[in-house]
Amino acid sequence: IKTCQLPDTCYEEVMILKDPNQHKIQRSLKNLRPCSSFRLEIFPMTEDNEELAAEPRTFTTASPPASPPQEVSVSLNELTNKVDIRWSKVQCAQGYRIHQTLGNSGTKTAWDSEGLSVNLESPEPCVTYSYGVSAIMDGKESEPTALHEVHVPPRTSEPPVMFIEERNNGSVTFVINNADTNHH
Repeated sequence: IKTCQLPDTCYEEVMILKDPNQHKIQRSLKNLRPCSSFRLEIFPMTEDNEELAAEPRTFTTASPPASPPQEVSVSLNELTNKVDIRWSKVQCAQGYRIHQTLGNSGTKTAWDSEGLSVNLESPEPCVTYSYGVSAIMDGKESEPTALHEVHVPPRTSEPPVMFIEERNNGSVTFVINNADTNHH
């Protein structure tokens, strides 16, 4: 029996049938990996050790149940003003879904990625975001990871402007206008 993980890693084992009338055999193959393509060839041999032609068969092993990434990191890159999200590879995953919850509003969004990281452009200032990642295997999605929070601070490129609105009998009313980029 010759089993090859495509394209070219092969394992061979010999099995001798003592009963030539036995036509159905159950055998567990070793060295198989989940969600991988294999070629199986069975080479029958005569009593004179003559090897007969084999007809190869290809098959793909099943995927394990979908599970989320083991490691996730979420951070705000203050130099680029991006949220960087990275996660570990999940065996057999065909893609990943990033889950986002916006602040205390409970607003949830999700999008898919084939890679192991994303960089989110220009998050809104003064908002706390929460992120989790799930894996997608054979069209099924795992549970997402625990949520990781990142707080986006106010942008300080435009300082707030303060002006006195009214002076009246020893009291002063003043107004602070925040920068337009900090509208939350």
